[in-house]
Amino acid sequence: MGGLGALYLVLMAGHGVVTAQEGNRLCDFIRGRLHVILEEWERRARHFPVAERLQGAALRDHVPQILERIACVLQALETGGHASLQELPDRHALERLDEGYDLRTATEELSALRDTILGLWEQEVSGVLAVREVRELDRAIDEVISASAARFALARERTLRALDRVSSAALGTGKLDTFLPQLMTVLLETVAAVDSVAIFLQDAEDVLRVRAAIGLEEEVQARQPVRVGEGFTGTVAARKEPLLLRDASRDPLGRGSRLRSKGIHALYGVPLLHEGQMIGVAQMGSRTAFDFSEDDQQLLRTMAQRATSLIIQAQLMERLVEDIHQRQEAERAQALLVEAGAVLAQSLDVDTTLKSIALLAVTHLSDYCMLDLLREDGQLHRVEVQAREPARRELIHSAMAYAPRRGASSPVARVFETGIPHVADITPEWLDSVAQCPEHRAMLEALEPRSSVILPLKARGRTLGVLNLASLEPGRMSRASSIAVAQGLADRAAIAIDNARLYQEAREAVKVREDVVAIVSHDLRNPLNAISLSASTLIKREELDVRTAKAATRIYAAADRAHRLIRDLLDFTQARVGGIPLTPRKVSPGELVRQVVEELQSAFPERHLELRVEAEGALDVDPDRLAQVLANLLGNAVQHSPAGTPVKVDVRGEEEGVLVAVHNEGAPISAAQLPVLFEPFHRGREARTGTGSLGLGLFISRQIVQAHQGRIEVRSESGEGTTFTVWLPRHSRHSRSGH
Repeated sequence: MGGLGALYLVLMAGHGVVTAQEGNRLCDFIRGRLHVILEEWERRARHFPVAERLQGAALRDHVPQILERIACVLQALETGGHASLQELPDRHALERLDEGYDLRTATEELSALRDTILGLWEQEVSGVLAVREVRELDRAIDEVISASAARFALARERTLRALDRVSSAALGTGKLDTFLPQLMTVLLETVAAVDSVAIFLQDAEDVLRVRAAIGLEEEVQARQPVRVGEGFTGTVAARKEPLLLRDASRDPLGRGSRLRSKGIHALYGVPLLHEGQMIGVAQMGSRTAFDFSEDDQQLLRTMAQRATSLIIQAQLMERLVEDIHQRQEAERAQALLVEAGAVLAQSLDVDTTLKSIALLAVTHLSDYCMLDLLREDGQLHRVEVQAREPARRELIHSAMAYAPRRGASSPVARVFETGIPHVADITPEWLDSVAQCPEHRAMLEALEPRSSVILPLKARGRTLGVLNLASLEPGRMSRASSIAVAQGLADRAAIAIDNARLYQEAREAVKVREDVVAIVSHDLRNPLNAISLSASTLIKREELDVRTAKAATRIYAAADRAHRLIRDLLDFTQARVGGIPLTPRKVSPGELVRQVVEELQSAFPERHLELRVEAEGALDVDPDRLAQVLANLLGNAVQHSPAGTPVKVDVRGEEEGVLVAVHNEGAPISAAQLPVLFEPFHRGREARTGTGSLGLGLFISRQIVQAHQGRIEVRSESGEGTTFTVWLPRHSRHSRSGH
């Protein structure tokens, strides 16, 4: 054997010397020194925490079989046969998943096989490995690692899908007794080492009780209280941070619980936190493993985070049922919040939003609703009132005249100032504190309210106003269920009002800007027409001296530019508010383009314009608007290309439409400008010199093309120049604008 493949080795074994004649192949080395390789690999693997407590057989698992298959793969290099790793990597990955390994540890453990084999070869063999054997060894071990990683990825993907299913089920039912068992089942199915799962919820200020459990059913039946700060679960609650025990049956924190009798080793707990407040603890345990991988710990933390908000919602529903003792009313309360979200999302009009809020309240929750909002004058204004009974609606509308005064001692004013809800059973004294005058007091008495809840409307850290709900039933609005639902309605109402106001302010700002543009543009036309006419008249006079003629020509050109700017502004306003109007008719695309090219040629006689027309038939377009587009593209091409280069215009007919391309050889448009080239008020390099336009030409061109159901595109590259292409259909349903 010669070259890199020639190996003359002396293998020092426990029973003597193995020479090259007795075996110099890597496959023979692996088989002959299998026990040594396994012992060295096991020593390295023990450095991983998850492997520390595994027995030798459990740690080695399928590794001896994997080494034998790797030897077969290497031997096949000599024999020309074929050998594969078969299903061993998958089986090994599943076993490692059961042992609590995470993906990184399992991968590093397998990678250690390679280092072990090559390290022992270097120590014990005086020879050089063949390159192809090294490559085949790398390929085989990489195949093992890849298969294991894929198996882990699939397991994690299933976990994420399961999480989504649990969330959907919880949102669909809103019941803890349905949601919590599903959550625990996901953990049991995903983390193979888990034997027990328990969810503890706060029952009092410093007391937890198990609400659901698998593997610890006795805990559920006993309902024994767990005090915050005591034992494992209480410690997790007190610290408000995750906690891991590697042998709960012996750890002091596990004493005095059923964990010892159950033989629980690894135990991991996570606090359930809502807005920084502890509401419970989720924990998982294992009778076989002494540790949980980082991935599995992260899984429980993620599930706990997602579960917390769902538990809060479910607890709200439970309290509703407990307070009113009727399932039907709880369902109506839930339906109100769902309907409120849907109804309030339907409109961004402020008045419509206010009416929707009041109608929702008196339909589902209260007998009366009054809305007071803060206005620009710094005072509260009553903006909407509503009553459930038709006979009382005329009377409640008289309350519009009695908006609460800021700084007054009335409950409504105090709620606005403090931002704290106010709940009351209405008494004559309460009516006296609210009434602003005898007439107001008499009206309130006639309405006969018996209970009330007043809530601030808050959005983006500001108090927008007050929602006042009242009922004819004593005590109804002071129930915890009514307060919770009213708060939910107030929160949604505040967001809806704030969104409607922001939308209205944005529309008003846009309208003011566009009105100013339209008015100024329109009013400038008359003086500009007079200037243009006067300048034109001066230019035509024969006795005009050269200096005056040049001045008149400059005046005329400046007025013409101003005309174009005004036209662009008016087109921009039309595109924004109602669309650019079109007057379509049948035209020849070639003749239309030729006319625009000839007009531009006369304006720039020193430039060379090339026109090629290969289009027949007619287009159904507005010829004036299309000429405006072409003139803009051609003018830009002339302006942005060197004087000695041509501007090329191609008109090509297609079965469904016509394509017009305008090409110039100027400097390319930068990549940063291309995405915003067709946006309004975008100006190119010439804007810095003061010779640019408003930056509306390409925006208006796109609006016109899109109004014809066409498209406009640009391609610009260094060395190839810039090409604008316009495609128009031969027949289209013309819209008023390109939006």
